[in-house]
Amino acid sequence: MIGQTCYDKNWTNSLLNKIASNDWGEHVEYLGPKENALKFIYGADVLVLPSRAEAMPRVILEAMALGTPVIASDVDGVSELIENGKSGFLFSPTDTPSLVSAFHAWKNELNNIDCIIENAQQKYWDDFSRKQQIQRYQQAVSYMLAN
Repeated sequence: MIGQTCYDKNWTNSLLNKIASNDWGEHVEYLGPKENALKFIYGADVLVLPSRAEAMPRVILEAMALGTPVIASDVDGVSELIENGKSGFLFSPTDTPSLVSAFHAWKNELNNIDCIIENAQQKYWDDFSRKQQIQRYQQAVSYMLAN
């Protein structure tokens, strides 16, 4: 886990204790906030973004570009980035069984994960690459100047 888990230290400690007490320590490591998380995203088996609200999470775009599978809350702009089961996996926010199901879906698709990664990378390059963003800004400026 990378990043700030929660501003409530008791909750964070409870989570870390639960990880340790369930022998998940060999699978889950808490690293805390990091300056350059890209190398961790690239080296991860999967990126999980459990969030209650996101507009356009850059970390998902980074994971897609790097070829790291994504499991994320189905909130706001996330579903515009990820098609469930095709380019990543979505779960209902604040619904633990839904998150567990998303993990199972990811695990069950490991034989097909290259296809899911390829779909996610294609989505990134088609819609969110620097080239695409520059074209969109140029179109927006041209439209504003013409009107």
